[in-house]
Amino acid sequence: MNEDDCRRFADDALDRLNELNQKLQAAFKLGSYERWDYDQETGIFVFSRSGVPKVVAKVQVVGSIASGAGTWLWSWANASILEAARDQMDRVRAFGTEHGFDRLREAKWRGEKRTAGR
Repeated sequence: MNEDDCRRFADDALDRLNELNQKLQAAFKLGSYERWDYDQETGIFVFSRSGVPKVVAKVQVVGSIASGAGTWLWSWANASILEAARDQMDRVRAFGTEHGFDRLREAKWRGEKRTAGR
């Protein structure tokens, strides 16, 4: 993939992610619960009200942003992220390797924060 292909791919992926997040919010009202808890050992999020679990979800930690340094670090390269919380992320790295998408296979890179509407 050349740089333009990578940018288009990332833009499309961000648009799709935002679309999916809107659907999740509409379907599960995640922002309406008084409490959420996350267990990194299991990779489980629990959204609850009055101590009663309402939504339970298995999640993957994708990576982290160091705002001051302007860098991204994939969870598969972060020793502080437990295996259960990142066990599917090797698939992302493999996709990057297969398709020549460097930012999917490089552990850490400089980048900018991107949002919908870029």
